[in-house]
Amino acid sequence: MKKIIISSFIFICTFAIGLNGALTIPNNAQKIECQIQPVAVTQQGPNIPKSIGAGRGRSSFPNIPTGFSTSANWSGYVAARSLKHPECKAVSSVSGYWTVPQLNPSPNDAFCGIWVGIDGYKNSPTVEQIGTAHNWIGGAQTNYAWFEMYPEQAFIIAGFPVNIGDVIGAEVSYIGNHTFQLTIHNVTQSLYTTIPPAATVSYFAKRNTAEWIVEAPSMNSQIQPLSNYGSVIFSNCSTTIQGRTGSINSGRWNYNAITMSKTQGVAESVPSTLGFGGTSFSASWQNQ
Repeated sequence: MKKIIISSFIFICTFAIGLNGALTIPNNAQKIECQIQPVAVTQQGPNIPKSIGAGRGRSSFPNIPTGFSTSANWSGYVAARSLKHPECKAVSSVSGYWTVPQLNPSPNDAFCGIWVGIDGYKNSPTVEQIGTAHNWIGGAQTNYAWFEMYPEQAFIIAGFPVNIGDVIGAEVSYIGNHTFQLTIHNVTQSLYTTIPPAATVSYFAKRNTAEWIVEAPSMNSQIQPLSNYGSVIFSNCSTTIQGRTGSINSGRWNYNAITMSKTQGVAESVPSTLGFGGTSFSASWQNQ
């Protein structure tokens, strides 16, 4: 299976943003208030999947596994205290950075979500996630920020800028009382926003895994074609498990790379090996 070599950009970006791996909002960054709008399928305008960040309809679980290290809709990395028996209430935060890709043209409409989140792996029926979407619709690229407290519906973060080449940071943290804090930061434009707590309550969240994922969303019970995003670099990836903060490959927990493959042996998106320090990797588009 083809592996992608981590480029030197990862190390430059990691050093520039900070070495601790967690989401860091500088003092000069401006907090903006954004409206959240339910994602819906429309007959006119952008045909947006009902679920940006989870495989609704195909399975009762967000991640649709085709093997231990393969999934029909996820590509990236997962970390947990134990991947064989994920421990509930173990994960309290996850964060990471990526750059908004410029899509290559597709002959048809295609969709892609890039996100960080907690839960959803193995047999977890919940996900708490935030990220960006990059869709090729009607011969043009569309980008926007979104979040989802699956199995609740996804929401577009209206008014938050997402442009090609922007560096995006995102974090999901558990803050107690069944509530999560979801933050997204446009590093390039020095803007950030935090989702209102009223929209981030989950009484059923397992908090047993942390993820850094490129996803092919689902619509009308079918996984959609994956946008040709080329290659996306995740950097400064961090998680806190059982009160300890570390990289994806910390010796305190298990981790695993996930290749997206709807058809046995045909890869659609492939994660690279981890970069220096276990905080970075790239995901490479292979097929729709």
